[in-house]
Amino acid sequence: MHLTFVLLRSADQLAPEAIVEAYSNLFGKHLATETGDVLTLRDPSGTEAMLTVVAAPIATGEVEAAASLSVARFAGDIETTHEAHIIVATPDDSSANSRLRHSRIVAAIAEASDAVAIYDGGARAAHPKDFFLDVIGVEGFPVALWTGVAAVSAGEDDVQFITVGLTTFDLPDLLVSFERDDADDALGFILDVAEYMISRGAAPADGETIGRSDTEKYAVEHVRSPVDEEATVVHLDFGRPLDVDGGGEADTPSSQ
Repeated sequence: MHLTFVLLRSADQLAPEAIVEAYSNLFGKHLATETGDVLTLRDPSGTEAMLTVVAAPIATGEVEAAASLSVARFAGDIETTHEAHIIVATPDDSSANSRLRHSRIVAAIAEASDAVAIYDGGARAAHPKDFFLDVIGVEGFPVALWTGVAAVSAGEDDVQFITVGLTTFDLPDLLVSFERDDADDALGFILDVAEYMISRGAAPADGETIGRSDTEKYAVEHVRSPVDEEATVVHLDFGRPLDVDGGGEADTPSSQ
């Protein structure tokens, strides 16, 4: 089940025809609608999303915490004040293609409504509307929408980023260590590797190597999560690339 909350400035009535038009404008395809106890949207693949409008905000604190995990927060504060929200539920499998179909329907709803932000339940992150619509149009999977990223202090000069959401794809979360001055590059790196894992449907094994090119290689470690002692995560040290002449072929996720 994919579950997303579209945060609204007001509880205005949804206009199905506006959502259909937005979906067509964004993706060049038709979205079917079915009204009943809830509004149901059906994409060309047959994926159905059920919409419920709730004329009240989500409990205080939850959305603000989710906004603190969005990648978009690195570009500025995220507005989350809302008066109502739309629950978008897609009863589908945990595959990346299924999640993409769900996210595209959510994008059309956000485009057609007075949305402030989109709170992705699987990512545990709340993204600004404009950021969501920009990322959903990128080539490949929109991983920045599908996982939150938390920062964990690892010492005076070292920091770690950890994903929050890869477990929804039946994958371990990803932990990347880096020096503070390399934060921007490390953020791009963790998203690239996360997309690679999602596309592959598997995590690299402990002891393997991984990199984004023939000249970039990192050792893979499976370690205990710094935020959940019962979870194992994939750890990569961005500050310690391996010598590319050290032998062995590296898996190579594509750079975004």
